[in-house]
Amino acid sequence: MKPFARTASKNPPHTDLSARDHYLYRRIIPIFFLLLGMNFFATLLKALTVHSFTGERFSWKIFTLVKTFAFGAVETAAAFAWIASIMLFFRLIIPDKLQDWRPFQVLCRIGLFLLLFIIFLSRVSEFMFWREFGCSFNFIAVDYLIYTSEMLLNIWQTFHVVPLLLLVLLLTVVTYVFIRSMDDIYEERYPGFFKRLTAFFISVFFTFTLYTLVNAGMAEKISSNRYNQEAAKNDLYSFGAAFLANNLSYRDFYIKGDDSAIARFLREHYSKDGRLLNGGNDQSIRRHIVSTKKPSPSAAEPNVIVVVMESLGKEFLTEYGKHSGLTPVMDKLTGESLYFSNVYATGTRTVRGLEALTLSMPPQAGMSVIRQKDNGKLYNTGRLFKDRGYDVKWVYGGYGYFDNMNEFFSGNGFTIVDRTNIPDNAVTHQTAWGIADEDTFTEVLHQADMSFDVGVKFFQLVLTTSNHSPYTYPEGRVSAPSGSGRLGAVSYADWAIGDFLKRAKEKPWFDSTVFLFIGDHGAASAGKQELNPEKHLVPLIIYAPKLIQPKRVDTVISQIDAIPTLLGAIGFEYDSSFYGENALSPSYKSRYFISNYQYIGYGDQRGLAILKPVRQSTLHLNPGASEKDGKELLSIAINYYQHASRWREFMKQK
Repeated sequence: MKPFARTASKNPPHTDLSARDHYLYRRIIPIFFLLLGMNFFATLLKALTVHSFTGERFSWKIFTLVKTFAFGAVETAAAFAWIASIMLFFRLIIPDKLQDWRPFQVLCRIGLFLLLFIIFLSRVSEFMFWREFGCSFNFIAVDYLIYTSEMLLNIWQTFHVVPLLLLVLLLTVVTYVFIRSMDDIYEERYPGFFKRLTAFFISVFFTFTLYTLVNAGMAEKISSNRYNQEAAKNDLYSFGAAFLANNLSYRDFYIKGDDSAIARFLREHYSKDGRLLNGGNDQSIRRHIVSTKKPSPSAAEPNVIVVVMESLGKEFLTEYGKHSGLTPVMDKLTGESLYFSNVYATGTRTVRGLEALTLSMPPQAGMSVIRQKDNGKLYNTGRLFKDRGYDVKWVYGGYGYFDNMNEFFSGNGFTIVDRTNIPDNAVTHQTAWGIADEDTFTEVLHQADMSFDVGVKFFQLVLTTSNHSPYTYPEGRVSAPSGSGRLGAVSYADWAIGDFLKRAKEKPWFDSTVFLFIGDHGAASAGKQELNPEKHLVPLIIYAPKLIQPKRVDTVISQIDAIPTLLGAIGFEYDSSFYGENALSPSYKSRYFISNYQYIGYGDQRGLAILKPVRQSTLHLNPGASEKDGKELLSIAINYYQHASRWREFMKQK
């Protein structure tokens, strides 16, 4: 007899109705008590170790302690509800006859063992995370999944990995044997379909009820002590919530300054380029921008097409020296346009570039505003043009539900034109990411024609896709065969821009249209824990032969300056909440912002300041910069990022 085995029923399993009625509960309830007990022990362990590595204290007040453990139990129940729903769904869809198949029974046992192993491993991993950051899983943990090699190396160098894995394995084996022994007699018998269906719907009801009720704000009601809030959380639920939330609280994890002092600094800075407008908030940087360009009174406002080029780092242009003749179209455009040669993209992903171009703000810690909640009705590029009577469209050759793009743009004044609006007979080639760039540009021309035909000015924000793995495109466009790699895709993307402009020149609206081409991010900027500015360089080309004089600008600027600079070049006067500035203005001071998921950086001629969790920083000073310069650089970085972290307060339109 196995350990803990119960006395067998005298009735055969198939006639023991109580066994069939209680089978599902005997299978999942032990998981709940396991999670509950582990959370209680983990909370206690975290509470006892706070002082040893932070020097701060956990609150042991009785009422606070009760709330701490109670919240932990609620989050544990919420995590268990998800696990139970998955287990019950699996049981629901499996036919009765399959239960008697020996290989399937073995598979189920392996699945149970792996589930237990993951549960124990997550607890051990959370404690490692707690020791380093003093908090439960948050977006940093999600970020670690992106930087897998760095994460594994850091864990290997910091902790005794082999003994910990052996401990996890031992706990898994003991728990597995216990659960299997408790259910040994009736293991192969389970309820009929309708009983399983009822159990599944009950679990789904509790899952979504708890998901609706449990949120991060509840933890704040436990105590003002952050360590009580964090110690209470369940590891699995915290990780899932962080994955869905996609953000990282600046105030909780980064160096903070005084809000009033920060606002005074920024308001003084931005008042040099415009008249400040309080708008009911004396910490806002909202201001009225007066154009430095004197447009002709009879000149109509131009159409604008902004093309965001996938993964097009500056290194692909011939002038960079790494590749020669790869981008002949853009090489030529740099001499025929207003060309900025030192533009730093704010991040390492497309949504970060789109954030910079639509919101003109420093990158947020964690994930782009585009993927965060409550990001509609913001002051943004599209709304600015829409308020001036433009037909504003977001044009994308892929499916815009990816990365929450469609929801963000539709909530901020854009009309959506994505793959769902483009007929199949208009597509010559497509990948999982979207249609070929030439097909996207065909749609851009079509949308521009429709706006022009009804006498409406248009603004389009366009995202290309071809310069992305698997790097395939229509054959015969460039010398490199389709699918041959990144360089072939860059060559095709360049060809597609040339083909687009060639076709656009035949349109009646061409002479009154400004084209802006910019990379969303560099081609190899991800995967680093420390920020590397050189990997963030992207080209910025503003092309309008009849409207803008060609000029090369070598000043270092940020991607968030692209749209304000465009607006300055075409002579717009407007109210602005942008952090970006017109790089052509005499008052412009060169600086840039770069980031990955955790690290956020501010740089200027003195060097680069990097802000990190938990309230850490790194300074990389240029030769000749003093210690005083370093302190000022760090202070300015804090000013921008802390103020921008309040974007819902400052950028929401009334």
